[in-house]
Amino acid sequence: MKVFLGGTCNNSTWRDELIPMLTIDYFNPVVDDWTEDSMEEEREQRELCDFCLYTITPEMTGVYSIAEVVDDSNKKPRETIFCLLGNADNGWTEGKYRSLNQVGEMVKRNGGKYFKSLEEIAKYLETENERIDSMINGMKFKKGDNVKIINKKIREYGEMAIITNAYIEMNRECYIIDFKSTSSLMLVWKDDIERIH
Repeated sequence: MKVFLGGTCNNSTWRDELIPMLTIDYFNPVVDDWTEDSMEEEREQRELCDFCLYTITPEMTGVYSIAEVVDDSNKKPRETIFCLLGNADNGWTEGKYRSLNQVGEMVKRNGGKYFKSLEEIAKYLETENERIDSMINGMKFKKGDNVKIINKKIREYGEMAIITNAYIEMNRECYIIDFKSTSSLMLVWKDDIERIH
């Protein structure tokens, strides 16, 4: 599992504080020299990472991260995390803090997660990683298993296949199968196949 560490830059130290708490992989988009390649890598990582975290601190000067988190919370809410650090007594004006808090509430209403501490983020990501690992370990089939197709519509493509990939998406077991007869690939669910003994 991997998290994208988006949000405030401008010498904010939140990434340096969070990274030692993480038990999963991460992508830190902060580089010394921001180039076209850096921008492209950031866009790719936002798509590849399992979660996109946007942490906003009082060092914030631009608002692009706010646009990104709202956009992601609409397009991929389960993968979006917003964190607002500080408060009206600690770096923010009352008005800015209230506005940013409402952004967090919007992200939450859209189905994303909203936190106010790095510790909460680290704990959430650790829990999600353990939950997904548990689901993967409990999957009915594994990569390399030979299976028989029991779904009649799928069986039109072939009766036997081998699982080439197994993963969890939206809390469902997903399998990529390679039909032995045609060497074509297809995504199936666990109820579409059965193990050959």
